[in-house]
Parts: sequence; C-alpha cells; structure tokens
Amino acid sequence: FYKSSNLKFVWSNRRSRVILTLFEHIPTQKQFYLLNCHLKAGGRFADRTVQIRSAIRQLIQHRGAKLSNENLSCFILGDFNSNIEEPVHTLIKEGELDAEIQHQVSPSSNFNFKHGFKFKDSHEGVGENRFFTWKTGWKDMKDDEDKRELFLYLDYIYYTPNTIDVVHVKDPLTEPQRTELVGNCAIPNTFHSSDHLP
Repeated sequence: FYKSSNLKFVWSNRRSRVILTLFEHIPTQKQFYLLNCHLKAGGRFADRTVQIRSAIRQLIQHRGAKLSNENLSCFILGDFNSNIEEPVHTLIKEGELDAEIQHQVSPSSNFNFKHGFKFKDSHEGVGENRFFTWKTGWKDMKDDEDKRELFLYLDYIYYTPNTIDVVHVKDPLTEPQRTELVGNCAIPNTFHSSDHLP
C-alpha cells in the first residue's frame, strides 16, 4: 500500500521473490524504483544472491539507457533472510562478487555479473543501530531444552545515496515495548504483528 496523494504507480514486475515497482513522487515529479524482497530462507546463500541478481537485471532492462547510474533513485528492501556477511549484500553494495565467491554461488555456471549502481545500507547512512529480529527455537534445535534465543539481522533497506538522503531510521518499537520484548516476550505478540523488526 502507498499514499496515492503522494505517489503515482508507474510500472511493476515480479521476479523470483522480488517485486519491482516504479513510482513517481507527485509533488516533485521524480521517479524512483522500489525492489521489495522476501528472499529464500535456509542455508543456501547462493539462492538469495541469484534472486537479487535477477531483480537487478530486470531493473537494468526496464530503465534501459533512460538514466545514468548516477541519476537512479532506488530502494532495495525487505526480508533478506541473511546476515550482512552473505554475498547478496556484497553484490548490492559493491556491484559485483570476486571470482571465488562467484564460484561458490554458481559452481556449474558463470555467475559473472556487474551493476554500476551505488547502494548504501540505511542504518549505516545515519549511523544508527540496526534493530534485530528475535527468533526462538531455531529449526535445528532437537527439543525444548535446546531452544535458545537468536538475535538476527534479516531485514535491510538499501538506497542510492547519490539521489536519496536518509536522515533518520524510525524505531519500530516504543521504549516500553522494547523493554518488554527483551525481558519477557517474543514477536509476534499483541503490540507487534510480525516476527521481524524492519
């Protein structure tokens, strides 16, 4: 959903676990892309990297030669189901993977892919701490005695810093909610309906 008084829908397409959308900001008439993802969970980091590569390829194909890389306004955001060390984040931020990582992602084929866009993590952009996603009873636990709490960073917002300024990242919880969450309960719960903190 979006505010139709501020944004105009221009174009959309779906890739593997990513929705690409082009919006126009009505007051300024500037356009921006939004790539909203929910990447594959589990141990195969290669799948997540290939899913993002596919989405960025579609972005490149759609925009063609209309804009230079420096003029692109874009967000890549969502549930990456991965920590920051995985290749999917390197591909987004640096535009390519080194040969060894490419082989790990795709041992039987040539992953060779580059994009010239510059993306930055929104939390790094304003120097604020990232909010964790709290999981209990991870799937490799054998019984209730093995259950443990895991604090994971799974949700990210990347943006193009040459065209977008991030001035603040909103805390998804109030201070009393954060205290209750850390001390007594997990999510989802009565005040937060998702199992993620965006």
